[in-house]
Amino acid sequence: MGAASSRLEKALGEQFPEGERYFGLENFGNTCYCNSVLQISNQKKKTGVIAPKRFIQRLKKQNEIFRSYMHQDAHEFLNFLLNELVDILEKEHNAARESLQNISLQKNSNGPINGQANGSHKELPATWVHKCFQGILTNETRCLRCETVTDRDETFFDLSLDIEQNSSITSCLKNFSSTETLNAEDKFFCDKCCSLQEAQKRMKIKKPPNILFMLEVGQIMDTISAWLRATIIGCSSMMRMLR
Repeated sequence: MGAASSRLEKALGEQFPEGERYFGLENFGNTCYCNSVLQISNQKKKTGVIAPKRFIQRLKKQNEIFRSYMHQDAHEFLNFLLNELVDILEKEHNAARESLQNISLQKNSNGPINGQANGSHKELPATWVHKCFQGILTNETRCLRCETVTDRDETFFDLSLDIEQNSSITSCLKNFSSTETLNAEDKFFCDKCCSLQEAQKRMKIKKPPNILFMLEVGQIMDTISAWLRATIIGCSSMMRMLR
């Protein structure tokens, strides 16, 4: 760790910030999949070393997939982490709401005082996970015979991008929204034509999240057969080209 820090100081020279030291996350046996997601989610600017030991212990307790010392997928871990956070936050919200309802019922001996106490449940409010990371994709399909466009929206927490050698994030995003032609055995059933027709299909980002996880997947044909790099960016400007 110290040798790596010294090499970094030597490389930066006079540009190295006074009083600053940069360290990575301690690895507890093939936990790089976890460290990569944690590192892009929270940048440590003070001196010292982060050892997410308790976090790893809780992770293994919650999901048996991560209990072995085998290499794990960072994308799979990211999805599990975000979904687990949402579940915990929604359970806490439900518990708090039920507690308030019980207090209201105790104060009102005549019965329920609102619709929620009668058993009607409002939709759960968006958690901070949704507000930070959730966006909306639009799956757009256009029939080439009648030109009818069919739209279907779906939510997402991250984008999986296919990359090629020497490609950029910009080109990856353009490829993500490129048009695909549906023909031959993949024809689209058009409700207006009432038959299978050739169509053009593409995925658009309708509403970008405040923070976007972009997962770039590629192949390396040497000692490692596959790698996964996660990048976190503010996407307000990056998404303009997709609209």
